[in-house]
Amino acid sequence: MSTRGACWGWALLVAVIGASLMSTTASAQGQCVISYAWTASESDNVLRRVDLTTMMVDQTISIDIPGQTVSGITGVAIEESTGDFLVLAYFASNPTIPFLIRYDVLNQFSSVIGSTFVDFVCLDFIANGELYAVSADTATPTNSFCRLSLLTGAPTDICLYGGGDDGEAIAYHPIEDRMYHASGALSVVFEAASAGAPVPCSADNITPDMALVGTAVSGLAYIPGSDAFLWTQDGASSSDFYEVTSGGVATFIGTANHSVSDVAIFEVPTPCPPGTQFVRGDANNDGGVNIADAIFLLGQLFISGSPTTTCDDSTDFNDDASVNIADAIFLLSALFTPTGTPPPAPNPDCGDDPTMDSLDCAAYNCP
Repeated sequence: MSTRGACWGWALLVAVIGASLMSTTASAQGQCVISYAWTASESDNVLRRVDLTTMMVDQTISIDIPGQTVSGITGVAIEESTGDFLVLAYFASNPTIPFLIRYDVLNQFSSVIGSTFVDFVCLDFIANGELYAVSADTATPTNSFCRLSLLTGAPTDICLYGGGDDGEAIAYHPIEDRMYHASGALSVVFEAASAGAPVPCSADNITPDMALVGTAVSGLAYIPGSDAFLWTQDGASSSDFYEVTSGGVATFIGTANHSVSDVAIFEVPTPCPPGTQFVRGDANNDGGVNIADAIFLLGQLFISGSPTTTCDDSTDFNDDASVNIADAIFLLSALFTPTGTPPPAPNPDCGDDPTMDSLDCAAYNCP
């Protein structure tokens, strides 16, 4: 092939790849999430947002009902479709049976849905938007797992969980499509069951970490970004927070400066903090090295308005301390020719750049 023909071939490849870029969606490069815990307390009418990195309360919501005094809240859940809070709240005029209340986030307004008729604690939604609760240790029956009507607050019996000696909490695992139940202080039960199981709930028992034994569990919530649960232990004036895997392994997070009777997780997307580790060749930061990365780089280089990388080091495919078309050619050769050389380290795993150069990595999502 003549030199002119070779150049024409590469130009055609660039054009085809550039056109393909229009239908290729890069992942949310440099996107991380911050997890906040919204807590309820049985001692007052306040929902508190806790920053899990500092354990500080940075926002509060008061649940107020005209003509009633809300004396405490035993359950809180966030409705995904609306962002509204659903809470189980006691009125001073009826301190033994909670009412289901909706807090409209947009209009900042609380409205009573209705009495739950049983002393329920802890709330969570499942994937289809149904709301569930579990009855308290002092209720009859104890450990009753029920669906609550979003129109009236009335319960529908589902099944009975096993019970620990003190404390109750539930949390839905969206990937497994199962409800997890935690109960107890000295005798701790941790189990997972499908909603709709017969009485008693057909559950898989999980051995809880010894760190979870000694103080009654008060809240449980699934953390999507960690594929784990937030487990809270209630104290008179403070509460300990743990991250707990579905296998029962616990990691201490910190202590909040208030008592917690239930918890819900709220996640906020945010740019990832600056970091030096990356995978060379993963230009679009989607966790893999493939033709999409060459397409991404060519778009960045030649198509105005295309997404740009947050980690220049990851686009320096041949590690020559510069980012240009030679990097796209290098990667395509590595992917599609028998004699192609894989990108230099760090590849295929995250790592630091072993080469000292002027390129930087402002943000990269290392797994």
